[in-house]
Amino acid sequence: MNAKTIRRMLGTVSIFTLLLAWSGTIGGEPVDPGAQGTRAVAGDTAGTAVLPVTLSASQSLTAPLTLVENGQSQAVVLVAANADAKTVASANKLSDYVEKSTGAVLPVETQIDPNEPTVTVHVYVGSAAPEHTGVPALLAGLKDDGFVIHAEGRSISIVGPTAFGTEFGVNEFLERYVGVRWLLPGPDGEDVPTSPDLEVPEETVRQDPAFFSRYFYIYPSANSSIWPMYTEWTSNNRIRQVVNPAHNLHQLFPPSKYGSTHPEFYPNGQVPAGNIGWQPCFSNPDTIPEAISTIKQYFAANPGAVAYSLAVNDSGGYCEANPSHPSYPNKLNSIGLQDMSNVYYSWVNQVAAGVLLDYPDKYFSVLAYAEVYDPPTNVTLNSRVIPFITDDRLSWAETAAGTEGHDLTDAWSDAAPTFGFYEYLYGSPYTVPRVYPHQMADNYRYARDQGADVQIAEAYPNWGEGPKLWLSAKLQWNPDADEDELLDEWYERAVGPQAAPYVKTYYEHWEQFWTDRVFETGWYKNWRIKEPRSNYMHLQNMGYLQAVTDQDMALSRGWLESAVASTQTAAQLKRAQMLLDQFEFYEASVLSYPRNLQIPPISGEAEGLDWLERYVDSLQLADSRLTLVQSFNSDPWLIQGYLPSTFNYNTIWNGFNDRILHALAAWVAAEPVNGGVRTEIQQLIASTGSAKVRNHLKLILAEAAGTAPINTNASFETGTATSAPPFGFWIQPPVTSEVIRRTNAVAHTGSYSAELKGITRFGAVTLITSVTAGTYGVTADYYSPPDSIHGTGSVYMTGSLLDANNNTLSTFRTDRRIAADTSGDWATLAWVGDIPAQINGVPVAKLSLVLYANAFNQGESLYVDDFQVTPLN
Repeated sequence: MNAKTIRRMLGTVSIFTLLLAWSGTIGGEPVDPGAQGTRAVAGDTAGTAVLPVTLSASQSLTAPLTLVENGQSQAVVLVAANADAKTVASANKLSDYVEKSTGAVLPVETQIDPNEPTVTVHVYVGSAAPEHTGVPALLAGLKDDGFVIHAEGRSISIVGPTAFGTEFGVNEFLERYVGVRWLLPGPDGEDVPTSPDLEVPEETVRQDPAFFSRYFYIYPSANSSIWPMYTEWTSNNRIRQVVNPAHNLHQLFPPSKYGSTHPEFYPNGQVPAGNIGWQPCFSNPDTIPEAISTIKQYFAANPGAVAYSLAVNDSGGYCEANPSHPSYPNKLNSIGLQDMSNVYYSWVNQVAAGVLLDYPDKYFSVLAYAEVYDPPTNVTLNSRVIPFITDDRLSWAETAAGTEGHDLTDAWSDAAPTFGFYEYLYGSPYTVPRVYPHQMADNYRYARDQGADVQIAEAYPNWGEGPKLWLSAKLQWNPDADEDELLDEWYERAVGPQAAPYVKTYYEHWEQFWTDRVFETGWYKNWRIKEPRSNYMHLQNMGYLQAVTDQDMALSRGWLESAVASTQTAAQLKRAQMLLDQFEFYEASVLSYPRNLQIPPISGEAEGLDWLERYVDSLQLADSRLTLVQSFNSDPWLIQGYLPSTFNYNTIWNGFNDRILHALAAWVAAEPVNGGVRTEIQQLIASTGSAKVRNHLKLILAEAAGTAPINTNASFETGTATSAPPFGFWIQPPVTSEVIRRTNAVAHTGSYSAELKGITRFGAVTLITSVTAGTYGVTADYYSPPDSIHGTGSVYMTGSLLDANNNTLSTFRTDRRIAADTSGDWATLAWVGDIPAQINGVPVAKLSLVLYANAFNQGESLYVDDFQVTPLN
C-alpha cells in the first residue's frame, strides 16, 4: 500500500465521522435512538459512506413522494430567484425530461404558491428545502461535482457544492427515478421510458466522483456543427474537465514574444518555428521568473481559472538533450528516450512554488509523456502539480505490460502527492471495434485504489464501438459500478431485449480479439519492444488487420443483421442500424486491406472464379470505404474522429492484394486458353466501368503470360556491389551506418537483389525509363528475413511522369506496406494505370520511379527484386 492510498483512506474517515455526527438530526428534529423504522442514506461511489439512519415513529413514512399521478403534475420545481444560469438550466432540464416521460409539466418557479394544493411536492434545485437542515452537513467534504438528493416529507432537495454538482444531481435524479439514459449523443441517443406516474422514495443519495476531473477528447474535426451535441452528451454523463494537461509551453514561451529578446530560452539559441519539436531551456534559471510572472498575469485576468498547464510541447526538442550540455542526463528512460524528468520536474516545482505564493489554490497540470514519462528521482512534486501519466492501458491486459504499468504508477504515486491517468481510448482511426470493457474497468478501479485524482483520455470515437464511452463515463464517476450490469443495461436500452443478446455477443467477440488475440500479432509485439516506444499503440499502422479473419467479419455481420431484425421500436432500429452501418466501414476496410492471405495453389475453376470475385471486391471495397466515411461526416454517430485521409497513405490503400494476384496468375497460366477464369477476366476487362479494376485484371494476364518488362536488369543480375544500372541507389543524408547494395545473399528470381540495410530515415532504389502512351503495371518484390523487423519500417513506391527535360507532369504512389507484416515472405508492391501521350499539351517522355524504405531500425534489412515496368496493352 503506497502513501497516496493511505492518505485517501484517512480522508474517507473524516467523511464517515461527519455523517455519524449528522445522523443525530434529520429535518431539524432529534432522532430517538429507540424509535421504530429506518431510512437509508444511499451512496453509489467508492469513498462515500452508506449509513442507516434511524427515524422516530412519527417521522417514519413508507409512502413515496408522488410527483406525477395518472399523467397529472403534483409537484413544482423550485429554483432561487438569483440562481446562476446553469442551475436554472438544470431545473428546466428536470422539468423537460419529466414531461417527456409522463406527459406532465412540472412548473419551474422561484417561490411557493400559497394557494397550491396541500399535496404538492417541492423539488428544490440548487438549494436545500428549508426543513432539510441536515443537507448542508452532507454537502461538507464533497468535491465540486458531488451532490446530495434528499427526499423527505413533501420536499426533495437536489443540490451540490457548485452548479456543476447540482447539474449532476439532476442527472442522477433523472436516471434513478425517471429512468433516463443518455446512450449516445443527440436526441436519438437518449432513452426515456414513458409512464403516467412518477414517485420518489424517501431516501438520501450522496455521491462524489472518484476523480475530480474527468474528460475525453471526442470532437471530430470534420464537422464542428455536431460538437454541441457531443458536449451535451458528455455533460449528461457527468464528464467535466477541471484540469487540462494540453501541450502548452509554446504558449508560455511564444517565439514571437521572446525570440528577439531572449533567444537563449530556446534550444541552441535558435528561435523555433511552430509549436512542436522544442522546449524552453529548463536549466536556464531566467525562464523561471518569466514563467511565474506570465502565469500570475493569467490568473489575475482569469480569476475563475482552476489550473494552468505546464505540459511540455509535443515531439521533444530539449536544450539539455545535447550531449555537450552541462545538464545532459546521459540516461534513457523506461521507453528508450533521453530521461529529462529530473531537469523538467525540478523546473516545474520552482515555477509552481512561485505562483502559489500569490495563488495558493491553483493547480498545475503536466504530461508524464515521452522524455518526461518517468517520475523524477531528485524532487517530490508539489501537491498542486498534477502529472497525467500517459499510457495505452489496453496493453495492461497483457501480463508483462500490466506489471510494468503498475510499477510505473507506484513510482509516480510516491513522487507526486496528486496525479492522474491519461488514456488512449481510441476509437478512430481503428477499423474494427476496439473494445475492452473489463480491462477498462480494472484500470479505473486500479487508478482509484492507487489514489489517482483525475482522468483524461484521447477517445476520438467511432460510435460503432457502442457502449464504450458511455461505460467509461460511468466508471470514471464510480469505478465500483459493475461493468457487466452496465453493459447489459446499455445493450437492452439501446436496441431492446430481443436484439440485445446479438449485440452483446458481437462486442464480446471483439473484446476477445483486443484482449487476447492482438497480443500475438507482430503489430503489438513490435510496438512493445520498440525503442524508443510511443506511449500509445501504432494507431496509424493498420497491421492488426492481419489477424482479422473472414470468419470474424461473417460472424459479426450475422450478429448485427440479427440485431436489426430483432428490434421492436423505431428508436431501437435506428441505433441497431447505426451499428450495422458502421460495420459496413469496418468490413470494407478489412476485406480490402492487403492481408497476408494463406492461399494454397488454386485447385479448380470454381475456386479460381471465387478468388477472382474476391479480388475484384477488394479493389472496389477500398474505394467504397472512403466513400462511406465521407458520407458519414454529417451523421453524429457515424462520423469518424479521424478520417483515413488524416494519416494519408498509412490508413488508405487501393485494395490490391498480391497473394490473390499471384494465385490467380498461376492458375490462368496453367489453364487452357479458353479456360473459365481467363475468360471471366477478359469479359470483366471488356465490361467493367472501373479503370482501376480493368487495369489490375490486365496485370493478372500479363503475369500469367510472362510479359517482358520494358526496363532492363529488373532482377539486378548485372552490376557491382554498389550499382546496378539502370537503377540508382540513394540514402537520405547524413549517411551513418545505412547501406544500399547489390547482393546475392537473397533473391526472388535469378541470383541477385538490392539490399537496403539500416535505413532509419529514407533510402531508395530509383529508376527512370522512357515510355510511350499505354497501360502499364509497375511491380517490385520485397522481402525481410523471418522475425527480423521489430518496428514500423515500411516500403512504398512513388512515380512521376516527366517530359523530355525531366520536368514533372504528374505523380502517383502505391500503398505503404509495413515490412514486419510480411516478414519471412516475398511480397509485391504494385501500381497499374494509363500513361497518356500528353498532359496539358506537353508530351510524356519518361517514367521516374522511386521505391522507398523508411523508418527501419539499425541492422534491419529489406531486399528488393524484380523491379519492373510491364506493358499491359
